[in-house]
Amino acid sequence: MMDFSSVDKERDKDMPCLQTLIDGRTLSFGLNWALVKLAENRGIGMSTRTTSEHDLTPTTVGVPYKYTRIEPNKTYPVLKKGRTTNWTEGTISRIGSLLNIRKDDVNVMPVDLRGRFGETNGVMLAYGIFNGKKSGYFMESGDSGSCVMLAESGTKFADDNEIAVGLLFASNEWTRVSYMIPMDLVIQDIEDVTGHTVIVPKFVEYADGFSAVTPDK
Repeated sequence: MMDFSSVDKERDKDMPCLQTLIDGRTLSFGLNWALVKLAENRGIGMSTRTTSEHDLTPTTVGVPYKYTRIEPNKTYPVLKKGRTTNWTEGTISRIGSLLNIRKDDVNVMPVDLRGRFGETNGVMLAYGIFNGKKSGYFMESGDSGSCVMLAESGTKFADDNEIAVGLLFASNEWTRVSYMIPMDLVIQDIEDVTGHTVIVPKFVEYADGFSAVTPDK
């Protein structure tokens, strides 16, 4: 774990962005994260209690100690537990989402992201997640910041699902698409901003025991 007391590099006022080349265009992933340290007299459980509706085995899911990088041309089955919607299942779309954030009063987004990413007038890249059911949402208001974890194909919750792939930050109530920041970019940005190395969670290659779900042609 990082020793937050030794972090002496102040964060820039402007939200940092990493550049990613998609289809010949350089687009930015908006990054929205925070580092916190609990008071010494307060603790937090290292596992998440589950409900019977998901038939989890065992009855708790641990903190994701690993994270991986996903490919933009594949779909992935995922799950999350949020404050509002609890456990939900979904699928990361192989088609990237482009979020148009404008400076003027015309807000083309169902949620106002200007307060999170500052005043900008351009396109921001994100991964879209669809709910695993025909109705319902993968996330709702209050679920922002939930960790998106991989789920094995064919099972709702596998033993190795404690591998993070992203953080939720917004959703579209009309299309029911939720938006995720890739975890590898979050970790990289934390290291760039703080000047320290993140030890936990640990990076693992996706090929190490996992199989992405590729859509039928």
